[in-house]
Amino acid sequence: MGEPDMTLSSHWKSTENDPSLPSLGIWPLPKQGAFGSGGAATACLSPYFSFSCLGSVCPAPLPAAFDRYGGLLFFAGGPTDSTPGVGFITALNFSIAADAGLTLGVSENYTLSIPSGVGSDTVATVTADNQWGALRALESFSQLFLWSGRGVPVSYCTTTANIDIADSPRYPWRGLLIDSSRHFLPLPAIEVTLDAMSYNKLNTLHWHLVDDQSWPLYSENYPNFTKGGAYCADCFYTHQDLQRVVDYAFERGIRVIPEFDMPAHAAIWGKGYPQLEITCDGGPSLLNPIDDGGAWSTYTVIDKLLTEYAPIFHTADTVHFGGDEVSSLECWNVSTAVRAFMAQKGIPTVDALRNYFEDKIQTIASAHGMRSMFWEEVFDKGYDVHPTSIVDVWLSFTEVDAVVAKGNNVVVSYGLYLDQQNPVGEQHYFWADTWMNFWENGSQNPSPLILGESLSQWGEQVDAANIESRIWPRASGGAERMWGNYTGADYTNAVWGRMERFRCTMHQRGVGAGPLRPASDYGGFRHPYIFSTHYYALTRTHQLLTIFFPTITRTPYSKLHAAGLLQIHGAPQCEPKSVVRTILLGGGIHTTSMGISK
Repeated sequence: MGEPDMTLSSHWKSTENDPSLPSLGIWPLPKQGAFGSGGAATACLSPYFSFSCLGSVCPAPLPAAFDRYGGLLFFAGGPTDSTPGVGFITALNFSIAADAGLTLGVSENYTLSIPSGVGSDTVATVTADNQWGALRALESFSQLFLWSGRGVPVSYCTTTANIDIADSPRYPWRGLLIDSSRHFLPLPAIEVTLDAMSYNKLNTLHWHLVDDQSWPLYSENYPNFTKGGAYCADCFYTHQDLQRVVDYAFERGIRVIPEFDMPAHAAIWGKGYPQLEITCDGGPSLLNPIDDGGAWSTYTVIDKLLTEYAPIFHTADTVHFGGDEVSSLECWNVSTAVRAFMAQKGIPTVDALRNYFEDKIQTIASAHGMRSMFWEEVFDKGYDVHPTSIVDVWLSFTEVDAVVAKGNNVVVSYGLYLDQQNPVGEQHYFWADTWMNFWENGSQNPSPLILGESLSQWGEQVDAANIESRIWPRASGGAERMWGNYTGADYTNAVWGRMERFRCTMHQRGVGAGPLRPASDYGGFRHPYIFSTHYYALTRTHQLLTIFFPTITRTPYSKLHAAGLLQIHGAPQCEPKSVVRTILLGGGIHTTSMGISK
């Protein structure tokens, strides 16, 4: 399919240059859209609504996504409205051209058509190159339909039917970094992060797994890494845990890129295996650079780690080797063993030795069919960056231009650090308003060598208790930048409205996205874009229950409600105005304002 067909209508509008379709309420805003004759219309989902693939191509993970999005759309129970004269959509039909692997640069293009169907039943349609574009279309479709609120009949309607949408991403790499080395992140916290990423159409999880502070990654070949480096006896990820994360991400169209930072940020290696670390009083500890071909050579260990983990991270053709903040190579310089190795190999300086180290690990990664990725200092210092390696720029936009000039691929992280009190750009009194910085920041270099951008949520002050509100909805600003390029729009008006609506959508889906302003500013209880805090509370309660009571499955709570296992009380709103109380009838577990007792 390539680029979406923009000739479907003579009145296409580019949302990049003229964001005159904010009423669509889709985040990130689609690339182009056009209303049919008569303009926007109202349509509701039929009580008999279904998803289906036309033809023989309906590849994974679409069938599972249909089930998942049924729960997201009908979070308050299935629609019951069959009012005569209302246009009902009975199905969303997908035409998929081919099954495609989840790889960097795979097409995510789609077209979505929602007819008005005034007074009759009709179907909406999606066309896509493959299942990944279909997933993005499914997310866009799901954001258009709003719950009518408590009462009978139950309905889910949109006021923007009679529209054609043609959409494609700006960048093939739209990333988010999470950090499980500074605080261990339990699997449910990672999974809800992946859920939110999929709602934002992000497609790459950069997982900063290990650092000086901890090693939470179990290795069958090197078990002492977690024995000496995990925060607690259970604070590590087994192979099954890693596979669960990768599979969960795959179902949402997200690749998982592991990072092993080196040669600095690597003191934790020495806690498990002291022979892998060189320490001294004059600088930071570094990985041992001696290449003697033995079983405890750092290079042998790296090779065996990739042999162990590459099949698990099967959607990643890239491994991130860090390489940042090596403030000194003094520990190598004063080591008698290291100096003897340098003399043996004819390596004149420790800078030349660092180059040997970086070249060697890139060669190892290539042998495993993986590209290497580094923070920009490896490039800045003039070390040999292989032509296939990716430079992750985090210090300046100027560096983006320098890397492009040399011909390497770039991922831009500069200006997208979620942990910073004052990110690049305008300073705001309210911390949450920095979402506007992430919406605006980004390189304007048009080179195709720029693969994309990545937001970074470092973990020094983040754990499972606050990771969601720290990331969302601020990261949504960057997510829209990565999908399109809307720097010409007035974010104080059109974009603000969509952002507030989308924040409530995430909240309703169980993501702890923080508020942006008082509920009274946008109508409180009765605003049509506001969803239910009690559904957010119920979702989060269910997530917690799956941790403490393993017999409770991750069944969508809408199905539990429909089966009579849940009773829900509260008012439809995004901000809490009353105590939320849910009762899990089947297990006798009571929750009041998120407190759990049994």
